[in-house]
Amino acid sequence: MFLFLNTISSPSTAFLFDDRNILHRVGWDSKLREYDTLLPKLDELFAMTGVSARDLKWIVCVNGPGSFTGMRTTVLTVNSLAYAHGMPIMPLDVFELGNLLGWPYPRILTINSRESGIKLAPAEDMEILANDLVSPGIYHGYSQIGSQNPQIVVESCEPYERLIESLVFRGISRINPLYVKRPNITVSHNLRKRTSLLQ
Repeated sequence: MFLFLNTISSPSTAFLFDDRNILHRVGWDSKLREYDTLLPKLDELFAMTGVSARDLKWIVCVNGPGSFTGMRTTVLTVNSLAYAHGMPIMPLDVFELGNLLGWPYPRILTINSRESGIKLAPAEDMEILANDLVSPGIYHGYSQIGSQNPQIVVESCEPYERLIESLVFRGISRINPLYVKRPNITVSHNLRKRTSLLQ
């Protein structure tokens, strides 16, 4: 039995699966409240199946890029489960997930309310653009930009059965969150100097 967790998608998704099939699935709207919703939804998933975390062989987790607090909460939860029960974790970033789900390019990801990450082709890096600079067209990924601009269509088809078929497990014991963090506070020169001594 394996657990898949994606808190970047809207709605967030968690499901249990075996080698071929999704067995049970829960979805929820976390609205940047992963700290409040993630554990109750995992409890719900385990309760409806009679499975406990100790029954899992692997956890597959989309680890970003996503919101700073949301990704830290998700990754902390997954790392804690894996550590407590001695199981490996397979991290997937949202672009790897798109590859496994068969999403075409270009791809889009919400960075914050004013910016989106755009990846035009497999070999290109993600470019961060102000939402009003995103070219009209059809994108695949996770973004609400289409509600702001009717000339932009975002498709996020999630054929998770295809994901299960194409997964090649590569596990590690601890994953890190991926996020694009833009500081929104001003740090004084003295604090910067003291902090640099700690690094």
